Amino acid sequence: MKSIGLPICKASVLAMLDHRKTQTRRIIKPQPRNGIRRSVFSPSGLEDLHGYALKAPAHPGDELWFREKLHKLRGQVAYHADNTLVVPIEVRDARLDLSMTVAWPWKRDVLPAIFMPRYACRLFRTLADIRAERLQDISDVDIEEEGIEPVEDASGFGDDLYLTRLDFAKWWDELHGPGAWGRNEWVFVYTFRPLPS
Repeated sequence: MKSIGLPICKASVLAMLDHRKTQTRRIIKPQPRNGIRRSVFSPSGLEDLHGYALKAPAHPGDELWFREKLHKLRGQVAYHADNTLVVPIEVRDARLDLSMTVAWPWKRDVLPAIFMPRYACRLFRTLADIRAERLQDISDVDIEEEGIEPVEDASGFGDDLYLTRLDFAKWWDELHGPGAWGRNEWVFVYTFRPLPS
């Protein structure tokens, strides 16, 4: 079993804290040539159409820990998503004094998610499944599992899910740059569940 840190944005952090997010997508790099097929010869069980094995970054049963943006709050380390002060994982696990916070050790006032140290993590999950698909093959159920909530359709035509799909496309473009949704790249889809207590 591996332990893998994945950076996530503020909206994903809030969705996970609200127990709405059970999936995340990551762009496959490099992109497969001409598609993907199942293969008994590849350790991941997948290869591109030229026979090159796709290396899955994780496997079911692996631990995922989610990295989030941190910032300095009154000289202490705080989570950017909700301004909660960081309590080191060792303190939480040992059920020690939860008022023990961490002094801000960095020179800058904001730390991007990619640099968050593991001791500050509060979102741990177990990888239940990983698969590869085109981004736009996402189903309506998967959009909800990504933490995107259905929106009220003001038109009266009852197309809530269509609006949600547009919201997901807009959100994807915000994360990965203009036109990212339209490129319809291959992605790994991680489905996860809370760690057992």
